[in-house]
Amino acid sequence: MEDGQEVYTCASREDPDSPVGFYDFLPVFVGDLTEDESFIRYDGKCFGDAKMSLAKMSDSQYKVVFDLGDPKSITCSETFLLGNTEVLHFDAFFTRGSHEMTFDFPTEDG
Repeated sequence: MEDGQEVYTCASREDPDSPVGFYDFLPVFVGDLTEDESFIRYDGKCFGDAKMSLAKMSDSQYKVVFDLGDPKSITCSETFLLGNTEVLHFDAFFTRGSHEMTFDFPTEDG
């Protein structure tokens, strides 16, 4: 990650014999996407170069862009869980390149 914080993967998590190893079914936390035009980059399970960014389109619409490269195999895939206090969204990507998702959030006005 850009801020030097360690990114945990399935291989670098707790010892499987540890009692907290039970929770390894939960996704690995990679980082927070913010509106400040920053991005998150990490070495994924399938894509060696996974970059994610967030863009505010309007007061009620946001776009998340995934730029995936350096696939480790031609048959692999990467699954992502995006979430906030109101939405949880899973998506899986099987191909390199740019992938976009747009999220619409209702405003207080409706």
